Amino acid sequence: MPSLEGGCLTSLTVYDGGHGIGGNKIYLEEDGSGVFLDFGKNFSKYSAFYEEFLRSRDARGIHDLIYLNLLPRLNIYREDLLPADVNIHTYPSLGVAAVLVTHAHFDHCGNIGMLRSDIPMVASPESLVMI
Repeated sequence: MPSLEGGCLTSLTVYDGGHGIGGNKIYLEEDGSGVFLDFGKNFSKYSAFYEEFLRSRDARGIHDLIYLNLLPRLNIYREDLLPADVNIHTYPSLGVAAVLVTHAHFDHCGNIGMLRSDIPMVASPESLVMI
């Protein structure tokens, strides 16, 4: 919920992970710039579409993940993962200064590889090695 304190507008948006375990994608923003707390993979959402013998179509980049709402519809993803029929430029663009990774479990960092390479990760040295 936005609050006005000293002229700064601060907001917290939960893009995923608010109604279950894992898949955390929480964005804290102030004055147009912010950080994600984790950018994980939501296993329960993924399992609704994929299983051991039915996997995502990697050759389609993030197409399936966007259209199945497994990734938030934002303009923050790597250009090399965008097939010609996915136009993320119509989606909101966030001023993401960094992703703060709490720990290296896949449900907290499993979708970080989808983000633009200019978005840094901040984590403990141990977590960065594992990621």
